[in-house]
Amino acid sequence: MARGSGKAVNNLVKLGVKYGPLVYEAVKHGKEPARQLAEREVARANSRRRALEHAHHLVDGSVLTVFDGDQRLFVVFNGDNPVASHPASSKPLASLIEGYDLDKRVRPARDRRRIGPRVKQVGGQGRTLSSPPSSQPSSPPPSSPPSAPPTAGADE
Repeated sequence: MARGSGKAVNNLVKLGVKYGPLVYEAVKHGKEPARQLAEREVARANSRRRALEHAHHLVDGSVLTVFDGDQRLFVVFNGDNPVASHPASSKPLASLIEGYDLDKRVRPARDRRRIGPRVKQVGGQGRTLSSPPSSQPSSPPPSSPPSAPPTAGADE
């Protein structure tokens, strides 16, 4: 061991014994709120996903975001009638949506898959590679520009 390093180790042990329990408690208490926040956000995302999936299976389904105190709820509608809330609430649905603008409801996407392949647009006529060409006769392609006149003194 190098000279003086024994003193550093001795100080480290003393500080560890003195402040170790405080550091342990701080780390323990610091992790818990972060874990709870992460769990809450995952539960909220799952509630929204479940509400949209529920609305997707209804004839005229839609979802409205409402608040019950500090908790965010997603109320599922079939037409103009409230059907359920995600997560479940002890309050009646009519009292949850009271005062909210029902025009702010979100309708789930009916089919999220892309129907056809992505294609580039050809030309400026709005035609794509997968669409058939129009039956209108096309104008002849523009002729090439006239060649530049020869410069004086070159190749003479």
